[in-house]
Amino acid sequence: MYLQPRLYMKVGIYFLIFGLSGAGSFFAKELARFLGTCQDEHFDSTMFLLDEEDVTESDVMDSSYLPQDIGWNRAGVMQGALSVAYPRLTVSAFAKGADSASVDEFMASAFGYGHKDALLVVYDFSDKGLDKKGRTLFEKRFQNILLIRPQKQEVNICSKLAEIGKISEGKSVKISKRAGMGKNLEVSHICMAVATQLYENHLMLNDIPCMAALDKAYGRRFCKKNDSWLVVCVGTGGTGGNFCKEFPHLMLKKEGISLLMIDGDRVEAKNTKRQPYGKRDIMQNKADILKKDLLIDYPMLGGRLFSWPHYLDDVADLEKAIASADIPHEHVLLIGGVDNHAARRVMQRYHESKADSIYVDSANEWSNGEVVCSVRVGGIDQSPVRSFFFPNVLTDTSPSASEISCGAINESAPQHQVTNLTAAQNIFTCIEPVLTHGVVYGGIVYFDAFKGFARFQPVNREMLREAAYG
Repeated sequence: MYLQPRLYMKVGIYFLIFGLSGAGSFFAKELARFLGTCQDEHFDSTMFLLDEEDVTESDVMDSSYLPQDIGWNRAGVMQGALSVAYPRLTVSAFAKGADSASVDEFMASAFGYGHKDALLVVYDFSDKGLDKKGRTLFEKRFQNILLIRPQKQEVNICSKLAEIGKISEGKSVKISKRAGMGKNLEVSHICMAVATQLYENHLMLNDIPCMAALDKAYGRRFCKKNDSWLVVCVGTGGTGGNFCKEFPHLMLKKEGISLLMIDGDRVEAKNTKRQPYGKRDIMQNKADILKKDLLIDYPMLGGRLFSWPHYLDDVADLEKAIASADIPHEHVLLIGGVDNHAARRVMQRYHESKADSIYVDSANEWSNGEVVCSVRVGGIDQSPVRSFFFPNVLTDTSPSASEISCGAINESAPQHQVTNLTAAQNIFTCIEPVLTHGVVYGGIVYFDAFKGFARFQPVNREMLREAAYG
């Protein structure tokens, strides 16, 4: 099913988001960032945020709100933040629910009583969902509608195009059974895939396949549930930066987790489009400014956030950076969010020098990529490193990051903002089980951000032995 815009005119798109807790809050932030930074001559977009509830303490842990937002209306808080961050984007807030009476009042206030030719895209994250009368109100006012409804085990995508005349069932995308922030990010990612398809490929619902969750059968116990961790993120650009900006929500839920951000690069003007930085950050070190921003938003994490504003040219540099994080920890979890193989070789050598270690490395191109979760236990590789899947990591002779900026690297290998967000979400999916329950899943995640596709391929020592010897 396609929605093909006529190229000689702008297509108006209204994005309605019902329910701004959990996945709805993460999605609203990322959609606004996407709409606010992408410039498309064919689309004219407006966002409407609807939620009648106030921010709670649980929202701070499992949603995208800050502690100072508690007690304020969710829609109002989100609209205020997004309007400041993306002044060119029109964002409106309404303290209303998803019942038919509220929908009727909202429609009259926002659109009047005339018929609209624009495309209406409704993301319904509300607890009870739109009722039949509410859906009918949308049908009467708009010729073209997409309705996306996340539920417990799936995301339903329905459509009504002008030639069809009524809303029809379209596709159901299965989601994992886990709860909490990890599931919220997964649902947000699927919903972003719909928006990305709309802008990049117009829209083909069949191109949004099912997401694959981590298979519990391949998880192994790595440590005790309550062990303490130092999470070390090397590279705070498009992938690492987007990961770090959401990671404090997990730190609020568990006290024994700290975060060290490493990057020798400085913010450039072009970084502000797909990385978590603004114009005021230009020429400042990425790791330092990200730590500063996180401390402003999460002052209670002051003793658990660290930065190292230098490049890594050898293992000694990484050891020195970790030693600078002056906080007790039982384990180090290494995350690679870099754009060059020289840095990956440093992280791989560090990982291989440890008896027990977890190293999660992300790499992506324009729309697709992989996240590799490598595991060592007792000095033995239980799940291999990236160079096992991609040997050119070891043979590539490109300059290290200290010799060429991340921005210059991206000019030769451009990446899409939504792809970076997808990579960050898949990193979180890989590390959340071990940080919260002590269970690790070794293997590789293949993903395509534009198609909303992700497949986890478990790889462990037994599987490698069977493949080699039969």
